[in-house]
Amino acid sequence: MFENLQCMHRGSAAPESGSGAVAGFLSRSLVLLTVASSALYGHTALAAKVSDVAAASDQWLVAQVQSQQRVDSLNEQGRDLSERYRSTLRESDGLRLYLQQLRSQLASQEEEMEVIRSESRELDRTNI
Repeated sequence: MFENLQCMHRGSAAPESGSGAVAGFLSRSLVLLTVASSALYGHTALAAKVSDVAAASDQWLVAQVQSQQRVDSLNEQGRDLSERYRSTLRESDGLRLYLQQLRSQLASQEEEMEVIRSESRELDRTNI
């Protein structure tokens, strides 16, 4: 396997100069490193690592979905509480207005009762 790589490396074109030479060297080095690590560790080790990464990715995605579901649930609860609060405020305002009307009506009735008592006393004095 390494012989093929050496042949590939030797079979390259004329030597490069400057940054092109460095880029070419790095590119060939990366290929050699990848092939060498493949040969040394075998495909099963890489496959196991890829499956581990895929499993971790799946776990992360599931956790993200669960997290988003919790956020959505809390958002819904917040909206429900907000609506209940606004509803309670409207009810409280309505009850406050109703209480003012009852107090006004009670004051009016007390005034009317006082007028009736006054007239009744006046009638009692004139009938005697």
